[in-house]
Formats: sequence, structure tokens, C-alpha cells
Amino acid sequence: MDSIIIHPRDKKEFNFFVELAHRLGVEIKTISDVVEAQLLADMEENKNTGYVGKEKVLNTIQNILNDKETDYKNED
Repeated sequence: MDSIIIHPRDKKEFNFFVELAHRLGVEIKTISDVVEAQLLADMEENKNTGYVGKEKVLNTIQNILNDKETDYKNED
């Protein structure tokens, strides 16, 4: 099923659309809800991965900040 995105002008209009959706029995999610759900899913998936040392993480972040893509892309 397709979704729609509505950009309300203010909080009052936002609340109007939320109330309308509830009265119509339509499921409603905000962008914040979707982002939080995806973050939680990513965190759950990543907690089952192997341990990565602090130095490797810091080096990778430093390489990303320095735009050295070849230094961090496809690392094992």
C-alpha cells in the first residue's frame, strides 16, 4: 500500500491530522517514529555482530572524516 506524507504548517494543524487519522481508523506514524524504529532494528542487528576494537573504530572514523574512502570501504 502506498503512503502519504503531510507537512503541516504548525502544531495545531499537525494535531488536526493526527486526530483525523485516529477517527478514520487509519494507522499513523511520524517520521520520528519511523527513524526510531529503524535505529532500534539496526541496534538489535548489530548487537549480534563480533567485537570491534576501539582503535579500529577510531581509525575508521578518522578515515571517513579525511575522505579516505579506500581506507575504510570493504574493510574486514
